[in-house]
Amino acid sequence: MKNCGVLCFDCDGVVVNNTILGFERVNRFLRYVGLAPISTEFLRMHWGMKSNDLFDIICKTQGASPKQIIAYKKKEKEETMGGYVDPRFVKSLLVAKDIGFLVAMITSRSRYDLKKYAGEINLDLNIFSHVQTIDNYHEHKPSGKVFNPLFRHALQTAGYKPENVIYFGDTVQYDYGAVKNAQANGAMVKFVGVCSGIHTFDEFVAAGLNEKQIIPSHDVMPFFLDMLIRGHKISQF
Repeated sequence: MKNCGVLCFDCDGVVVNNTILGFERVNRFLRYVGLAPISTEFLRMHWGMKSNDLFDIICKTQGASPKQIIAYKKKEKEETMGGYVDPRFVKSLLVAKDIGFLVAMITSRSRYDLKKYAGEINLDLNIFSHVQTIDNYHEHKPSGKVFNPLFRHALQTAGYKPENVIYFGDTVQYDYGAVKNAQANGAMVKFVGVCSGIHTFDEFVAAGLNEKQIIPSHDVMPFFLDMLIRGHKISQF
């Protein structure tokens, strides 16, 4: 068991391939309430923060009135987001669990939003032994302390330490930022960047990752996980 470790994933853009759909959805709702669409570059810059904070900054930037904000929120509740969970990826997670890996999720969604969204896209959250939303802990990405509940769970459940943890994320500022902040405080969690629409391969390299720490596209994730699982070597990162 100790030769395995903890595989922890962000939800949006990592477990679920939905980044481009998310961008399109924001601009569709902005147009619906009578506001101009916002640039993809702006969304790429802020994607990954807490969902409520992202909504607030988008509305502020586009000059939304109170009436438009209400209309936007209503539309958001009415329309499902969509997204694709690769069955090959799910199969890889189940194999990892059978081998002895702990499989976890840390997301910037709320508990209610995650449960609702998982039901809409048929994502079985029971796959994950630890699911952490913004409601479960007071620290959020990019704080390195966001991993503290996961570290406790991993240690108590299987004796795994922070250096036995890999976090898979798709943003430099929030996901990789949280990992670097954790490392700065001595918790040597590892990171793998997923190129699913936020950052390119070259942007992850520029942020300091080596090529072995980057998944070049979302559809490569099952292959990447299979290679990792077969090797049982989280230390390689």
